[in-house]
Order: sequence, then C-alpha cells, then structure tokens
Amino acid sequence: MRPRIMAATVTGLLVVLCGLLGYCSVRPPDFHDFRVAAERTAQAAHDALLTADLTGGAVRDGRAPELYATVLLDDSAKSLASSVRDFAQLPPPDDPAKALRDRLLPLLTEAVARLQDVAADPTDTDGLRELAGRLGEVG
Repeated sequence: MRPRIMAATVTGLLVVLCGLLGYCSVRPPDFHDFRVAAERTAQAAHDALLTADLTGGAVRDGRAPELYATVLLDDSAKSLASSVRDFAQLPPPDDPAKALRDRLLPLLTEAVARLQDVAADPTDTDGLRELAGRLGEVG
C-alpha cells in the first residue's frame, strides 16, 4: 500500500511542477519584464553606437582598415536591427510601458539607420555619441 501512495505523491508533484513551468513559459510580460527588455535593447544600441564611433575614429586615424570596419559595422547594424525588431514585437502590458516604447522606438530606429550609414562609410561618425547619450537617458 505504501509504494502506491508514494508513487501517487511523486506523480502529483511532477504534474504540479510541469504545470508551473508551463505557466511561467507562456505568461504575458508584466511591466518589469518589458522594462528589462527595453533596457537591454537600449544598452545594446548604446554600445553599438559607441563602438561604431570608436571604429570610425580608428579608420580615420589609419589604425584600422576600412574593409574590416565595414564588415564589423554591418554585422553590428544587423544584430541591432534584430534586437530592435524583437523589442518592437513585444506587447506593452500597460500605459507606462506604452509610453516607454513610444519614447524608445524612434531612438532605436534612428540608431539602426545611423549604424547602417556608418557601415557604408566608416568615417562618417558625426552625431553617434550624441545619439548614444540620448539612448542612455531613456534606457
């Protein structure tokens, strides 16, 4: 009799655990989850812009070949575009999250466009630090 009770208890615990894991994997994001995603995306854009500025300076000073910089910046722009697309698809759970999204998405879109421009001409880094600063303020 005892083995049956033990087996039923273990089975019941496994069912509850699987249900809990299933809920955690499909629950909608709350404001905290949304804010964390926004901060990660803004930080990625900030870092990509500063890296592009440093890379452009290295090309201008003759410390890095232009072909290397173009490949590096193109990959960076593609990666950031993917991150921004993922963030844009995340549904905001409430009004403060919508306001955050509405402030951040135009800056992120501008960052992707500027990175693509800099990938085409690595020496054209005007305004990257200023845009990175604006992203840092929002993020």
